[in-house]
Amino acid sequence: MQYDAVYESALKQSEVLSGVDDYHNLTLWTKQSLEWKKQTLVGDDNGLHDHLPALIPALKEKLKVLSHDFDLYQTRCRKEGRPTPEEPAKDQLKEKYRAEALVDIYLEELDKINKMIDEYVEKAEVVSNTNMLKDGPKGIGKLTGGVLVELDGQKCTMGRDGYPYIDEPTSRYDGMATADYYTLIVRPWRIATAKAAQETERKIANKELDANTVSQGKLRGTNVPWPPFPENCKNYKQDTKSSGFKRTK
Repeated sequence: MQYDAVYESALKQSEVLSGVDDYHNLTLWTKQSLEWKKQTLVGDDNGLHDHLPALIPALKEKLKVLSHDFDLYQTRCRKEGRPTPEEPAKDQLKEKYRAEALVDIYLEELDKINKMIDEYVEKAEVVSNTNMLKDGPKGIGKLTGGVLVELDGQKCTMGRDGYPYIDEPTSRYDGMATADYYTLIVRPWRIATAKAAQETERKIANKELDANTVSQGKLRGTNVPWPPFPENCKNYKQDTKSSGFKRTK
């Protein structure tokens, strides 16, 4: 059967389902990459990923269109007094089975990804709290597989909209989207530190301060207070519980 052939082929090629067990898969995926993979499957609240339909919503829409087109064709046949086919033409049927099989594979991937995220044990070295914002909100990030996983010593997690946010309960910026963090925290703080450092240099040049008694923080301007979490800034922490799946065939 065409459905079974497509299903078995897609199952063998699945990066998520091809592991021999959950432990094997956990050694291949980070939590952040799992969440990114999930975004490619379901997208954001509008079913979009990178401004395009995510895989599952796109295939479900395709199945709806195929069904609608066939219904219209059957209606036209009846009205014209011609024999009404019970199923679509071979090419359309092949397309339908292929879409159904891929939806089922992607739903199984989604179910496993959700479970792996819930049960995930971080294999990477845990960053000590002493490293969190150690030098202030400078905007220094760490990428793993092209995904932001740490920012100024703060752990980052991928949100449903496909953008990372700070996921560090002990940080004052916990739940802030990293894009907001760069704009609302890093940029103003770095501007303030630059101005503070210039003012310190001016005072030293004018003999108002003794360079030998000025702290390194004051010389660099990093003793400037960190900006607070803005009241009107959205908190992006979201639930990622499993939604389960059900095969169409």
